[in-house]
Amino acid sequence: MPNKPVVFIAGASGNTGSAIARHLLLTSSFTVVAFVLADKLEEALQGVDILISTVIPLWVDQKPIILAASKVGVKRVIPSDFGPHSQPGVMGLHDLKLDVREYIKSLGLSYTFIEVGWWMQLAFPCSHKVEESWAFPKSFYGPMGARNMYVSLDSIGALVGRVIEDERTLNHTVAVFDVEYTHAEIVKIAEEVSGEDFSDYPMLTGEVLQDRIANTSSLARTLAEYWYSLYVREDNTIEKAKADGVLIARELYDSIPIADIKKEAYNFYTVPMSFDVPS
Repeated sequence: MPNKPVVFIAGASGNTGSAIARHLLLTSSFTVVAFVLADKLEEALQGVDILISTVIPLWVDQKPIILAASKVGVKRVIPSDFGPHSQPGVMGLHDLKLDVREYIKSLGLSYTFIEVGWWMQLAFPCSHKVEESWAFPKSFYGPMGARNMYVSLDSIGALVGRVIEDERTLNHTVAVFDVEYTHAEIVKIAEEVSGEDFSDYPMLTGEVLQDRIANTSSLARTLAEYWYSLYVREDNTIEKAKADGVLIARELYDSIPIADIKKEAYNFYTVPMSFDVPS
């Protein structure tokens, strides 16, 4: 790998992609390319050392750019995972990502698969003052004792910057996150920071989520699958990730500051933010 690797980011305008691009540019350790013409993929990837895809897999087929990367000799490919740890057959979107992983392996490409737990910004209950939407639901899911790995967007950028230059992570899956909390602990922090009482929000059971999965489609089904995996099955934990052979970024790079979850909660309740569909 050259002293200043060339990193090509597909999807750099989204929340995850822009967080990664911003950090890589600040470090001055990488040359960052964040533009592509769909009909000139091989030309665009000439001289690229690392390809990072942060596109939304539901909407963008990653296989053409991955195939182009294999043809021009890209040294490491990071596909658009950037979501919670889970198991096959639980979430349709996760299964799409697993299919892309197998495609990368079939091409003989060197890779790193990066999981990021769940965004802190999507973990806090929506304020009573905000209109309910997919990103800001006014309900809870499953048992409040469910544990999850959570991450801030800034930490994604900082940790990914270390992961992609580390030979130990080559051909491995890595979990990038800040903290692991129960659902109840997240709500307690949210109430402390916001000054609101969220006890009036309904608790949706696993059975309700299973019904949504069976009887809805598109985004509604995708979200129900996420909630079921996160809060009912509890797939997204450090223990389960380690059991599946996933490397823990916080154990590899313990010098990187952990995001202040109370500060993230404060920003969530005071600074408006738009969200892509979660990766």
